[in-house]
Amino acid sequence: MIKNKKTATLCAIFVFIEAVLAYFIFISDADFVSGASFLSIVCAFLFALLFINIKSKTLLLNIGLLFTVCADLFLVIADPIQQSAGMVFFSFTQMCYFAFLYLSDENKKRKLIHICVRIGAVFTAELVMLAVIGDKTDFLSAISIFYIANLATSVVFSYSQGKKLRLFAVALTLFIMCDILIGLSSAIGVYLDVSEDSLFYKIAYPSFNLAWVFYLPSQMLIAIYTALKNNRLFFEK
Repeated sequence: MIKNKKTATLCAIFVFIEAVLAYFIFISDADFVSGASFLSIVCAFLFALLFINIKSKTLLLNIGLLFTVCADLFLVIADPIQQSAGMVFFSFTQMCYFAFLYLSDENKKRKLIHICVRIGAVFTAELVMLAVIGDKTDFLSAISIFYIANLATSVVFSYSQGKKLRLFAVALTLFIMCDILIGLSSAIGVYLDVSEDSLFYKIAYPSFNLAWVFYLPSQMLIAIYTALKNNRLFFEK
């Protein structure tokens, strides 16, 4: 339950605005989809910005949301889509979330394990990628694997810290579900040859915007988590 009435009111307004934007993303004509999609991410960043605390480690979440806006500027708005630039910014986002998770953890042993697992996950993922796609490897595939390995590690260690990070953990889980779908659709026909009758193809290319069913709530939850952690508006401090 949100104890601060202003925070609760602003959260309700934020959810309403995002719900309206979701209508345009999922139901409206294609001409409105890109603009509404990008605006929904900007709104999440601006909402979290209202509660920014420059003396708190939650500042890393605000910076991460800013990098997410930059990433979507290249992936959603840019014409043609600048995937490599977008994935670089998403990688910056994950570095912010890694730092937040690391600083939030009070268990020194788990913090050491976290670093080791993250490094191991990145190297293992890159090696698997090389083994699977071989000479098709390029900068986009390498930075994408770096990003997804870091996100997967963040999901695991966000749950390891228990209830205090549960909302953030759920947000990251939705985040990675979105990215798995986008990764499949991006890889098919470029790095992977998959039949149109296969399950992978049907999941990657559904009849509706399934990726944003996961992505938009993930960004909303990160913004709401930031607001709840700080609880007071920036200009009231």
